[in-house]
Amino acid sequence: MHDPFAPQQLHQPKVESKPEPEEYKPYPGELEGTQIKTKFPVARIKRIVQADEDVGKVAQVTPVVVSKALELFMTSLALNAAAVARSRGSKRVTGAHLKLAVAQDDQFDFLQDIVEKIPDPPAASSARGPDDGGDKKSRAKGKKKKDSSEDDDDELMDNDFDDKPKQKRKGAATRVRRKRADDSD
Repeated sequence: MHDPFAPQQLHQPKVESKPEPEEYKPYPGELEGTQIKTKFPVARIKRIVQADEDVGKVAQVTPVVVSKALELFMTSLALNAAAVARSRGSKRVTGAHLKLAVAQDDQFDFLQDIVEKIPDPPAASSARGPDDGGDKKSRAKGKKKKDSSEDDDDELMDNDFDDKPKQKRKGAATRVRRKRADDSD
């Protein structure tokens, strides 16, 4: 007979050893000391996700995770484009640099259709001759100044037709007070 209190050998499934965790990969920009300051609006992300008819309820944490993924994606793309700009000797990241960054990294293949509309950048090592004018354009800083003769003409025009001194514009409150004063008389 079988003793119910006797120790029994239980059939235990073999415990498979867990795979070793992957080597830690820093997030984009962590090694460069870049801090992500852009925050994507979680409510807007939730609205966009729910706009799809196939999506039912959305867990509360889902938009937060999507927001973080967008931040990391944006940082990665921006850092790659900045590296391309630096390698080409530019201080400003342009659409052409983004296009090159997308072309160089397989991770961004899905963006090829979008960036193909951007015109191709000029060659990186092109020698700048005196004829082509180089990359830099001369810009005037601040407001464009008028010639002094234009200022004189403006003053003459203002003074030609002014027989009486200019009055300050009165606000609505002043007009109401005047109207009340006129009505009471």
